[in-house]
Amino acid sequence: MEQVKKLLLLYKCPTKITNQKDDRLLIQAVLQRHIIETIFSYATKYFQTTTGKYYHLESDIINKTSALYISLTNISKQRTGNKEVTLLASTKLRQQIYSILNNHAFSDIIGDTIHEHPFIDYHKKQLNNTMNELRIIKDDQEKIASENLAATIIREFVKIFWFRLKVQEPVVQYAWVPCNAKVNKSFM
Repeated sequence: MEQVKKLLLLYKCPTKITNQKDDRLLIQAVLQRHIIETIFSYATKYFQTTTGKYYHLESDIINKTSALYISLTNISKQRTGNKEVTLLASTKLRQQIYSILNNHAFSDIIGDTIHEHPFIDYHKKQLNNTMNELRIIKDDQEKIASENLAATIIREFVKIFWFRLKVQEPVVQYAWVPCNAKVNKSFM
């Protein structure tokens, strides 16, 4: 419980936990936020790395896509010709590439055997270790089921924030609302 209380302080939540049973929804919410921020951190680090190795293929594709998009934008600005065709083509390329990534990224890897993507394998263990420090699950089957969800949660979270949002036109921008901020309902 002390770790959860520290998370509440970290996230500047003024609500105090008085009873674990009564405050279960608050505890779940703070753990969910911690999971989101942890996965976001994992993915940010991953996509900042390019090695040319098979396990960084997703990162390499994103970086090459960004470079191609910049080059297409530059050629439409610096050369004569039909700019609309170039802009439309760059949009279609982005949508297709991110759609492909949404379909294949972080899926199991085909080699001599089929095995889990190293990013998923490593970070699901990290995430489960972190969560096991913050929670206690007494039922063994429930614990196994919960731990097995980690890979799916990581994979789907990354697909949503790094791929699916970029398939949209215009590209969807997300924003984290600061604590106690007034929210403009038109953004929801």
